Amino acid sequence: MAATVSDLTNVVYSGDLRVDALLDAPAVWNFWPDGRKVIYYTFDASAGSLVDQRTQQSVTAFNVAQQQAARQILQHAASVTGIVFSEVASCAQADVHFAAANLSGSATAGLASSFYRYSYRTDGVLTQLNAESLVYLDNVEHAGINNQPVAGSVGYEVLLHEVGHMLGLAHPFDSPRPLPSDQDHTSNTVMSYTSRGSNKTEFQPYDVLALNWIYGRDGLGGAWGVNSVNGPSLALPSSTPVRFVGTALPDLFASTAANEVFEGAGAIDRVNFHGKRADYTLIEKTGSWQVSDAVPGRDGVDTVTQIERLHFADYAVALDLYGAAGTAARLLGAVAGASALGHRDWVGLVLGVVDAGITGKQVAKLALDAVLGATASHAQVVNLVYFNLYHTAPDAAALGALTSLLDSGVYSREDLLLYAAAMDVNADNIGLVGLASNGLAFQPVGS
Repeated sequence: MAATVSDLTNVVYSGDLRVDALLDAPAVWNFWPDGRKVIYYTFDASAGSLVDQRTQQSVTAFNVAQQQAARQILQHAASVTGIVFSEVASCAQADVHFAAANLSGSATAGLASSFYRYSYRTDGVLTQLNAESLVYLDNVEHAGINNQPVAGSVGYEVLLHEVGHMLGLAHPFDSPRPLPSDQDHTSNTVMSYTSRGSNKTEFQPYDVLALNWIYGRDGLGGAWGVNSVNGPSLALPSSTPVRFVGTALPDLFASTAANEVFEGAGAIDRVNFHGKRADYTLIEKTGSWQVSDAVPGRDGVDTVTQIERLHFADYAVALDLYGAAGTAARLLGAVAGASALGHRDWVGLVLGVVDAGITGKQVAKLALDAVLGATASHAQVVNLVYFNLYHTAPDAAALGALTSLLDSGVYSREDLLLYAAAMDVNADNIGLVGLASNGLAFQPVGS
């Protein structure tokens, strides 16, 4: 929807003080003239990066714990707002920049600073908008709480508060329409400075109301929220997902524009989506995955539980990395090297065989025959598997010892491959932990 300078610079109030107390400026993310629906974020704090240039003090990159906390909070924000957040490596691609610094003021544990530039036509319609938000954690006075901001800690709540600012939420005590003092506490809004109850890990009721008003629960460029077709509203359509439960047999589900919950109950279950994989954000949650479509009105925001396969318009993703997909990935890494997982068609072939219920030894035989041929010597098998594990040829002693195990019949060549596939070094090589968090991409056979 075309936005004007007036839209960008004037707050639209709801009439509900619980919401209006958290508004002091329009949330800039709703106004991109090109209709972009994704907010890109980065942890790039290198010399010359935007956060480095815009910060008087020296900055440091978020550590692993801080990065994980930021990702978790953005996942939560996505579930509340419908916004798609995508991590990028370089500040040049990002809208939101996370970093740590020695923040001014001994009481300042975190800070969010947002700014934007825009161009417009003579009639006031925006033609260009460049928005940036810098989100900081203090790394000196408050390093003790900020260096390990795990969920439930003070540091985690500090970061949640700053992400609230990034999304357009204000302090309820110094906004143009402040809350009464008896409502100004963190059990109503994490934007408060008055603590109430335990440390917060999620946005509180007033925050959710305000975010509903701003973003309409359907993300950027959706049907609801500020600068949308329907406009902002506190009477949003029901977001209760439609629930589908499978059977003990392989089930095939199809996503629709509604928000849905798909629950598998056995075998290899699959959900079909209409768009290409790049249009969707996959977020792993405890026991389930959230699949969010960036295209409004197409597939919505779905939750899948015990679903093994997601099929998109261009390729598919396997989620059972501790099941058949993990077996396929490990075997492929051991027989053809970690780079083989980048060949979606190869992954699809091996996964199809595993899904068909063929035994591990049978799959191992097929894989070795495909790579080396059925008549390969034991030394060739040892050399292949050893190299794929350790990226170097075995020395004479290792080659002799392993070959003798095969020659003597203690192990078959299939046993050797299966043993290698199960090793931790192979899991590290193929990035199994990362695959478990993102899924294994593959090209279904015949597609």
